[in-house]
Amino acid sequence: MQFSSTAILLFSLFAGASIAAPTPAPAPRKGTSSNIGNGNEAAFEGQFCTDGDFDGVCQASGRCGLSLPPNEFSQVFISGQCGQ
Repeated sequence: MQFSSTAILLFSLFAGASIAAPTPAPAPRKGTSSNIGNGNEAAFEGQFCTDGDFDGVCQASGRCGLSLPPNEFSQVFISGQCGQ
C-alpha cells in the first residue's frame, strides 16, 4: 500500500512539472518572416510611441504598448512608429 502511494505521488509531481515546463516558440513557416513590417522591429524596442491620446513604449514585436488608465495595457500597430 505504501509503495503505490509513493509511486502516485512521484508520478503526479513529474507530470505537473512536465506540464508547467516552458515550450520553445514554433519556427516560422517556410517563406515567411517571424517579424512583421520591415523585418527590423526589434531595433525600435523601448522607444517612445503614442496613438495621439495615450503614451507607450515600442515592443520587440513592432507594436506600441500603450498604458491605458486605470490598469490596462494595449499592444497595437501604429503606422510610422515602432518600425511600421
